[in-house]
Amino acid sequence: MFFLIDCNNFYVSCERVFNPSLQKKPVVVLSNNDGCVIARSNEAKKLGIKMGDPAFLNKDKLSLISFSSNFSLYADLSDRVMQTIKSFGYPMQIYSIDEAFLECKEPPERALLLGKAIKEKVKKWTGIDVSVGIGQTKTLAKLSNKNAKNGNGIFFLEDPLDSLLRKTNIEDIWGIGSRLALKLKKKGIYSAKDLISKDEIFIKKTLGVNGLKTALELQGTSCFSLDDDITSSRKSFACCRSFYEKVESLEKIQQTIANHTQIVCEKLRKYNLFAEAISIILATSPFDEKSYSNSITLTLPLASHFTPDLIELAKWGIDKLFKKGYSYKRCGIVLLELRKKPLQPSLLFEDPKKAQKEKVIHTVDRINKRFDKNSIYFAAQGHLVPKPYKNKSPRYTTLN
Repeated sequence: MFFLIDCNNFYVSCERVFNPSLQKKPVVVLSNNDGCVIARSNEAKKLGIKMGDPAFLNKDKLSLISFSSNFSLYADLSDRVMQTIKSFGYPMQIYSIDEAFLECKEPPERALLLGKAIKEKVKKWTGIDVSVGIGQTKTLAKLSNKNAKNGNGIFFLEDPLDSLLRKTNIEDIWGIGSRLALKLKKKGIYSAKDLISKDEIFIKKTLGVNGLKTALELQGTSCFSLDDDITSSRKSFACCRSFYEKVESLEKIQQTIANHTQIVCEKLRKYNLFAEAISIILATSPFDEKSYSNSITLTLPLASHFTPDLIELAKWGIDKLFKKGYSYKRCGIVLLELRKKPLQPSLLFEDPKKAQKEKVIHTVDRINKRFDKNSIYFAAQGHLVPKPYKNKSPRYTTLN
């Protein structure tokens, strides 16, 4: 039996924990530089606000309360939620900042009781509301969780119900995104029921091995375990953000791309991955009378997650993309061709300082995790000054 515990409107819920006056009010959380909506309360959804909406589109909604993102707060509360779930003692897999899977061998009659206990304990210990979906497989638990959000917060899908699978749109199935959904719709497959009605040869040919596993999971055959590495399918890590205000200075853009590189490299090391290539993006606003957008992809001589090496390459890429006379709105970096271990190079090309670099960069990570996240940063990032966000909530639980 699998449980998927998912925090409801997580970023908004974090703001409400320390500000109860926000309950039952339309609240949104905005992305970096307050660009667009990344989280909405149910009340905000009723106003017609969609995920990804630019913030300026909602200025006419006077009842709407907007917050700048406070990721340090959200990460800290996420850790508290996960520790609370872990206290039940069952095998657990943290799937994202606001989701976790549990696996247990409790009989069906105890499953709902356990789900209720998890929901109540997380609420009592952290103040965060969660929805609990229960199913025979991870895919059914994910599907069950969606129904839990539309109901009383707990849903147990003991058997794959034909009626429920017919109501489930193909793009809403875990592991099938909009691109695959479009491909399937062209073949007359619009729902989960349509998918499982096809033979295995067709499904494997159309969606590959993982698609076949998904179809089997929808029928109650467990194919994905908690031991599956959720990062193994990651193809890239990216950080692409708008500037707080338009920038014309090459030096400022170089400092920003260095800061973006530090962010994605931390993610890379967190999952013990190495990048073999990077892509650099530089663009003005598409609405500018004089607009410009370009990118460049560079291959590393050796796969790496060492921040200074990647910063050097990213700055070189920006130099190639930069053109004078433009007011730039955003820049970004994408780390590509990720792997768990770098390919073993020949002795001729092996980095003689590899061990020293690993020791230094992991020491930097430990210091920044223990103290302020920018206790140690690289000179290429410039002088890091906190951005003047007007609507950012206080540092309730953390120093950074």
